[in-house]
Amino acid sequence: MFAKVALLLIFAVLGGCKRSAGDVARDGGGDLTDVATGGSMDAQPASTSAPCQGTVDASGMTPMGRFSAASIGVYTNCSTIQVSLFDGCSGASLGLVIPYSVDSGVGQQSVRANLLPPNGGPLTSSSGTIDISELGDPRGLLSGTGQPSGQLTATFTLQQDGFSISGSFSSPYCGSWCQR
Repeated sequence: MFAKVALLLIFAVLGGCKRSAGDVARDGGGDLTDVATGGSMDAQPASTSAPCQGTVDASGMTPMGRFSAASIGVYTNCSTIQVSLFDGCSGASLGLVIPYSVDSGVGQQSVRANLLPPNGGPLTSSSGTIDISELGDPRGLLSGTGQPSGQLTATFTLQQDGFSISGSFSSPYCGSWCQR
């Protein structure tokens, strides 16, 4: 019995909990398109681009417990950029909602955060800061296509409402809900 418990502990500590965003979606924990808003998006994005693979290094504590981001998705709508981070072990999702306007740019600003449990349930919200170092063209205004291009690169910190989490990410835009 002791050997089985020890083996399970070693498996969990050494990275046995690696889940992709696809695993989270298949398990009923949401998908890349609904995490930032807490599951309130009714429609699919107006456009998606592929591949949508970014890098993320974010971890810390949330009201649900330990969070360690394993994958990321970045979407836009007409007034916000929505970053969805997926925990590699629990299946929980952390959405960062960044206000965006034509005057937005790189630098530090406020960010709203929504934590979605792995199988739905009540949303936990907080706020924090984000420092954007690369913004790309989230609304496709520079290219004239109306489609997001480039990538979002930033660091963020959440230190209130039971959150103590920080990290960095860099990802191309995965799609847009902004229809013109």
